[in-house]
Amino acid sequence: MARFPLAEWVPLPENATQKFLKPTQFIVHTAVDHPGPTNLWRFFARTDVTVESHWWLRMDGRLEQFIDTDVQAHANLYGNSRALSVETEDEGDPAHTPWTPAQVDALVKLLVFVHKEHGIPLEIMPNWQAPGVGWHSMWGFKDGVNLTGGYLQSPWTNSRGKTCPGKLRIQQFINEVLPRAQAIVGDRPEESDVELQDWYQLVAEATGSKYSPAVELWQNLLNLQGQDLATDGLVGPKTEAAHERYTAANSGRTTARPTEGQWRSLLQALRRANLVYDLDVTKDLQLADLRKQLEAEIEEGNQLALEVVQLTKQLANAKNVSGNRLKMLETARRRIRKARRALK
Repeated sequence: MARFPLAEWVPLPENATQKFLKPTQFIVHTAVDHPGPTNLWRFFARTDVTVESHWWLRMDGRLEQFIDTDVQAHANLYGNSRALSVETEDEGDPAHTPWTPAQVDALVKLLVFVHKEHGIPLEIMPNWQAPGVGWHSMWGFKDGVNLTGGYLQSPWTNSRGKTCPGKLRIQQFINEVLPRAQAIVGDRPEESDVELQDWYQLVAEATGSKYSPAVELWQNLLNLQGQDLATDGLVGPKTEAAHERYTAANSGRTTARPTEGQWRSLLQALRRANLVYDLDVTKDLQLADLRKQLEAEIEEGNQLALEVVQLTKQLANAKNVSGNRLKMLETARRRIRKARRALK
């Protein structure tokens, strides 16, 4: 039994009833809660709710622990038997709400705790069953393609389109939370003396072609650092220049790189986490223009519909007037015929 000393202990009833756990993984989530203070314990304790996490991290950095670390929490589907999990408050908008500095600090301390207490490696896991750390959507749902040990869906969720904990928070986890925790426990990757061109040659030899998943993954990671590269897996002047800028900004040295097999696994993880995306802002502008055009067309359609209703009413009124006039005309004709017969 282990409890994080910096978290308030508020056990759920499931802590006494669910299976035991020997954790090898740590997975971060986002709660998609309502704005304002949220009592997640009360939600998890409801009889119609069948999921829960080990910890709840508020915006101000306060942590609550619901489940002991040697007991399963049901937040990760087929990963429940090996994973510790933490829900993070997001005010209901994780897509646009990064973790607060207090949340980042708390996550760093929590990572250090699970590493020291349970030996969980402070590195992104290469597959969904391997020891390490990750985020809920990293093996995201992919219809019709067997990507993860026989499951067509994500082994961690039944939900299509899962983005938890959101791109902004995933970037924070990769770029800030994990490196800080690694620095505290002295687990940073060693520096490498492999030169850039030598690395390209090693990649080409490993893949047998110009394309390399290692290059594609690195292009995506550089894009997350603010670059704007085509993620084609090909070494080119733009990729080389972006890499040189990145290494220059990091003391001019590259870090030791994974094996080719690990590159492939990491690239798949990145794809399934929906982080492989085009950073071309013109597409966003085009979508905004299309949305405005659609809204204008909808408004025009509404106006036309209103005019049709008004014209229909006018036509009905005209028909009524015409009908009344016909009746008056027929009455007049009958009177005239009657008057003519009387004169005869």
